[in-house]
Amino acid sequence: MQKSFLIICLLLISQLIFAQQWEQKTNPPTSFDARHHPVTFAIDGYGYVATGQNQADQPLRDFYRYDAANDSWEELPDFPGTQRGFSYGVAADNGKAYMGFGLNNNTRLKDFWEYDPATEEWTELASCPCVARYHPAMVQAEGKIYVGLGSGSAGDLDDWWAYDIASDSWSQKPDFPAPGRHHPFYFDIDGKVYVGFGHRGSLIFKDFYMFNPNTNGWTQKANLPAEGRVAGTQFSYNGKGYLLSGDGDDHGPMPTGEMWEYDPTDDSWTSRTPHPGSSRWAPGSFVVDGTVYFVFGWINGENYEDIWGYDLSPDVSNNNIIETDIKLFPNPVSNRLIVETNETFDTYRIIDTSGKLVAEGIWDSNEINVSELMNGVYSIQFFLGEKSKTKKFSVLK
Repeated sequence: MQKSFLIICLLLISQLIFAQQWEQKTNPPTSFDARHHPVTFAIDGYGYVATGQNQADQPLRDFYRYDAANDSWEELPDFPGTQRGFSYGVAADNGKAYMGFGLNNNTRLKDFWEYDPATEEWTELASCPCVARYHPAMVQAEGKIYVGLGSGSAGDLDDWWAYDIASDSWSQKPDFPAPGRHHPFYFDIDGKVYVGFGHRGSLIFKDFYMFNPNTNGWTQKANLPAEGRVAGTQFSYNGKGYLLSGDGDDHGPMPTGEMWEYDPTDDSWTSRTPHPGSSRWAPGSFVVDGTVYFVFGWINGENYEDIWGYDLSPDVSNNNIIETDIKLFPNPVSNRLIVETNETFDTYRIIDTSGKLVAEGIWDSNEINVSELMNGVYSIQFFLGEKSKTKKFSVLK
């Protein structure tokens, strides 16, 4: 019995150590230019990379797809708009991605585009009636894409705009409540938008704010308990937000590729495992099935083309593991997911491949209605107090 218990403990320890390490993945094909400022997003198990600035600091318009399951790349038809760098894009809840703004050599842009992975087509949408800019914030929440801040022709901006997907229209919202800036960090958590950091001239900020789309109001949140931060990458997963890499207080690389996790429940920041090497200026990232993929960027005059993966699974990283046998069927499922287990749980949450919470409830039945979920792969987390267990399933109708 003692020997079996020791073996189980060793297996759990090895799992924890492995899960908290960054793992290098397959580089893009030889046709790919190393770059900074890539536009990155994830949809249905794939990561996408578009545009950016190459080693000669020239704007690009190429477009690639990364298959996380097979660790492989595919070159897609070029983005049909103006080639650009310093642009941003985001995947929305409708299974499409939105991209725009940026810089084409010395020309600032404010066009806006939609990408549909089902048809692999780009569609130009209504341009923002705002000032053209690069380095803005771009976040999706509640059927809208929020864009603001950034660098305009007259300097750094503090305005805030909402693009309504359903009506293909823009509306101005209350300004960001702090000095205008560019290259901020931003993410969405449970329908709220979080924006902060970035820089204005020589000032590198560490302040942080939440925008509530329901009230159109801003609230200041806890500052980052570290150096000010600019020009990194960001993402949200499982109810938390993350900052990754970027430049520090002196607008230069930091000794490590710092990753910070923000928890909105107690307005707190926690340091997570940094990516290998020193921090990078203007990298990209996307989240697929609980793993964040960190890509590209620039250090001291050199662009990078590597890709690294890090497992974000909370039941592993927080040491809160319930060892139990859970079976899900049918899998794939179209309507009702049946859960077979000996354990008792309090609640459950269902997360899509981008880390967004799509369903949750009280655990009071072994059947869960998933009929409103779109086709795709999901993780379901079962909670008992602070402990959790995660299983994967797919929806196919």
